[in-house]
Amino acid sequence: MRRRRPSNARHDDGFAYALQRHRLELIAAGEAEPLNEREGLFLRQIKAKRRTRYADFIVSAPLLWAETCALRRAREAREARARSTDAPEPEGLSPAF
Repeated sequence: MRRRRPSNARHDDGFAYALQRHRLELIAAGEAEPLNEREGLFLRQIKAKRRTRYADFIVSAPLLWAETCALRRAREAREARARSTDAPEPEGLSPAF
């Protein structure tokens, strides 16, 4: 009997798990910096040489999506503030294409 194809939700959960696991492995190896508090706590646990389970720091796909959206909104707000504090370009000069 042929195995059924996993549902989209199962597929998304598996992808989110693999993505977060890989990211935590990179953080543990020192190849990536934490992007959020959850990853920061993971790094602190690793540096303190405590017994750390990767599964304790992996969230479900919807929570990962919400966390990613919050990070994106925060980054866009920082960029908008940085643009608003920059000196305005002179109007008489236009960039050459």
